[in-house]
Amino acid sequence: MAGSTPNRGVCAFCGLREQNKETGRLLKTSDDKITAHLNCTIFSPKVITTVSSNENFGGFDINSVKKEIKRGEKVKCKLKTCRKRGATIGCDIEDCKKTYHYMCAKNDGAKIINNEEKEKYIILCKHHRTDKQDEAGDSRRSETSSDSSTSSSTDDSDTLGTPRAR
Repeated sequence: MAGSTPNRGVCAFCGLREQNKETGRLLKTSDDKITAHLNCTIFSPKVITTVSSNENFGGFDINSVKKEIKRGEKVKCKLKTCRKRGATIGCDIEDCKKTYHYMCAKNDGAKIINNEEKEKYIILCKHHRTDKQDEAGDSRRSETSSDSSTSSSTDDSDTLGTPRAR
């Protein structure tokens, strides 16, 4: 879905132009060279948040976003109806090789955990989506916090999300 040349108004991760409740808003750099959906960005594992006052990409470190976009050019989506590059979001189970675009994960029946309060954003493919694995802390990016009972999970990710610290 993503290409190596910037296309204004198109998400650099998934290649979609639309923005809605599921994708989150489209973030853009001040020079309009990079555009990406909030959820495509926030669920990409190597994107870092920043508090820099001169950052203009929704609270994300622009260099980490650029690196993830570049990495995505080599990673194909595992959804059979897609198979396009730009799939930076992987199942959070260490040994799983499923990679997706955000909306492809959603369309494939993955479990999407969007816990803004704990800054926990996890995707579990349809084969690993059981609550038991999430509660056990088997995911790669799970927090070391001992209180996992307050983690909220949803398949509908009904908020646009906020940038996370990593």
